[in-house]
Amino acid sequence: MRRPSAPRRERLTRALCDARAHCRDDAIVALLDAVLAQGDVIAEVSADTVKHQLDPAPTALVEQIGFWSNLLGQHRVVHDEAGAIKDWQQHIEALSDPAIDPVELTFGDTTVRYPLQARSIELGVSEEHPAIQIADVLAGAATAIGLAALGARRSDAFTERLGAGSLPSLIGWRVPAEQALAATV
Repeated sequence: MRRPSAPRRERLTRALCDARAHCRDDAIVALLDAVLAQGDVIAEVSADTVKHQLDPAPTALVEQIGFWSNLLGQHRVVHDEAGAIKDWQQHIEALSDPAIDPVELTFGDTTVRYPLQARSIELGVSEEHPAIQIADVLAGAATAIGLAALGARRSDAFTERLGAGSLPSLIGWRVPAEQALAATV
C-alpha cells in the first residue's frame, strides 16, 4: 500500500490489532506487537515504500539458498530476472559475504546459516538457461496439480498423469534432498 489515506491506515491498524488479538503463534504475536508499538508505522513505512519490499520472492530465495548452502556448501544460483530478485540481488549476495560474522537463524522448521554459500547469483531468461526452463515447467505443473486439488481447476488427464508421478512431492517448496540429488545423477 503506497501513501494510504488516513482511513485506510486506520483500517489496517485495526486489522493488525484484531489479528494480534486472535493470534496463537508467539513469533507472530511478537512481530505484531513490535509493529503496533511503533505508532503510526503504516504511514511511515508506506510513505517511502521500497519497491518489492513485501514481495515474498527475495525471502523465499534466501531460504532456498540457505537450504542448499546447508546441503551442498558453495554453489551457484541461477534465477529468472524477476523484478524483485533483480532489485534485491546485491542485498542477497551480501548475505554470502564470508566477512560477515557467522549466525544461525531459525524460523519455523527452517534454519538458515549465514553467511550463505552462494558463490554467485546469476539472473537470466528462460530461453537462455535450461535450469530456468526446467524450473518454469516444474512450477507450472505443480500449479496445475495444486489448482486441481483445490478445485480451482478441473482435474483432467493432464493433471491426473502429473499427480500420478513424483511431482506432488514438489508442491511443498522443496524436493527432499535425497530425491533432488538422485535426480541430478
